[in-house]
Amino acid sequence: MVNTRFISVLIGLVLLFVVIQHQIASYSVPQVKMIDNREVECLARNIYFEARNQSTRGQEAVAHVTLNRLKSGKHGNSICEVVYQPYAFSWTLDKFKSKAQLKEIKAEALANEIAFKTMLGETEDPTNGATHYHANYVKPYWSKRLEKKVRIQDHIFYE
Repeated sequence: MVNTRFISVLIGLVLLFVVIQHQIASYSVPQVKMIDNREVECLARNIYFEARNQSTRGQEAVAHVTLNRLKSGKHGNSICEVVYQPYAFSWTLDKFKSKAQLKEIKAEALANEIAFKTMLGETEDPTNGATHYHANYVKPYWSKRLEKKVRIQDHIFYE
């Protein structure tokens, strides 16, 4: 006669095996996004020169406008194309700034961090989808044609 204890252990092991197999089958490997370092650099430079004197939220807003412009399909096919599109961002008109070393180390580090996190989708868009913005002390011709979304510190955002 087969020992009932042996059968119970055997059934327990089979059940454990089935549960483990189910867990392995249902385990999904997290997707890894490939991030192009050049794209991070372009976005970080844009954040740095456009908003390094703003709060983290203000810098995230500039990052999201850049990505919103990319998503729109009207401003370039990469972050770098969006940033360096003629007359899109005023700092890019200054050839010195376009190639200059960033001198404020903390501001550069924060801009890089925000760029990276924004590209990974780890920040919320505080602009509600804005594709344009300007400093509050200027009134560009295009601001009357677009819908005002939000003001964050010194910048007014539009779509």
